[in-house]
Amino acid sequence: MKNIRKYILTAVLFTATLSVFAQMLTSDQKETISNGLNDFAKEIMVAAPEAATQMNVWADAHIGNLFPSIHPHLGGGLSLGGTAINMTGFKAAANEIADDFNNVTSLWTYFGADHLDDVDFGDIPDKFVFPSVSLDFRLGGFGIPFDIGIFAIMTNPNIFAVKLDDPSTILNMSQAITFDLLGFDGSIDYFSIGGDFRIRLLEENGAIPAVSIGAGYAYTKGLVKVHTDQKQDIYGTQQTTSIDLGFGFQTQVLYLQAQVSKDLAIATLFAGTRGILSNTACDWNWNIDTRNSSTPSATVSDSDSGSVTATGLSDTHKDGKWDFSGIQPQVYAGCGLNLWKMQLTMSLCADIRSLFDKGNYTDFIWSGALGIHFKI
Repeated sequence: MKNIRKYILTAVLFTATLSVFAQMLTSDQKETISNGLNDFAKEIMVAAPEAATQMNVWADAHIGNLFPSIHPHLGGGLSLGGTAINMTGFKAAANEIADDFNNVTSLWTYFGADHLDDVDFGDIPDKFVFPSVSLDFRLGGFGIPFDIGIFAIMTNPNIFAVKLDDPSTILNMSQAITFDLLGFDGSIDYFSIGGDFRIRLLEENGAIPAVSIGAGYAYTKGLVKVHTDQKQDIYGTQQTTSIDLGFGFQTQVLYLQAQVSKDLAIATLFAGTRGILSNTACDWNWNIDTRNSSTPSATVSDSDSGSVTATGLSDTHKDGKWDFSGIQPQVYAGCGLNLWKMQLTMSLCADIRSLFDKGNYTDFIWSGALGIHFKI
């Protein structure tokens, strides 16, 4: 009889507190979460296109022709890049979810819960260097002086299962790559592919540098996610809370560029400019699921989702549009160290519009890239 009373008390307590929790996330609280994620989308829509252009940076304005040439000109290697991004919107949304849930645990403490763990997403920095890593390959041209570059990377095969028009797929993908050593306890995964075509206008000759112009395209699909599982013991029964917060995006980038380069001993100095036109769609989703081992049928869930594109906000997914009013001009410069058949390329890139357009930019956007290429 005592065990029956204990089971009934636990079930009643759990159902009552879950009922309170189900009503705890008011429209104002959900709006706070939405505002944070929409603000983060604003950052992604300018940072993701810039990050895509850091995946295929070569020091030489033109690597030379494959034919005709005394020896063919081609190469390939690895590019490591990063773009500074403001994470405060994403962090604010995660903190709001955690705080709203943790406030209700005081009820369980009041009614005699044995052990309570606060919901905690771990460390989410205010600013983070959004990674861009790729394998790239460049091939010299035929006849006329041009070269072609291609790049691709995939950090997690499950990224292909993420469909932005189905918010649940954003949360269901496993966390493959985490960045706890860099101060972010969440995961960032992406798939990216693209290429560019460059035509040499001037061949390097004495004091005259090599000059090329070109165009490129890149497609990136990415996911930023945090997850936490917390357990509470109430009168000897176990209660589990699972919370997921996910942000998915996809961007297409078209760009025109001009680059100059000059060989000095073992170094190749270079500088250039780009104009970026992008088409970006962002979708976010969060879900809270709480259940108790004694009353498995009494499960409470709460969730919300939204979409952001250049045309505005939406409660449901919207496809991106080419944003001709949001063209991003860039300037970049760097140095390549030529060590036998290897070239180590270091570069910095700045989004010029972010210096003046405070209506669309929270911070100045900058990027850096390191390339390790083998070429002949």
